[in-house]
Amino acid sequence: MRITVNDQTIVIFKGATVKDALLRVFTKKGVQRNFFQDVTARDQWGHELDLDAPLREGSNIIYDLPIQP
Repeated sequence: MRITVNDQTIVIFKGATVKDALLRVFTKKGVQRNFFQDVTARDQWGHELDLDAPLREGSNIIYDLPIQP
């Protein structure tokens, strides 16, 4: 299924969660996993998403990483 993460379209397996989508994006960008615990994910309307929330075709996720020291 196709979803959007920070304006980037990715293809991910059916039944994926927010965490699965973020892991895919972070892996491609080389972001260290220790930042994963501090990430905040929101939908296109600004509502915070649980990392275990299921995704649907066309979902839109916006995430923020903490500022690196």
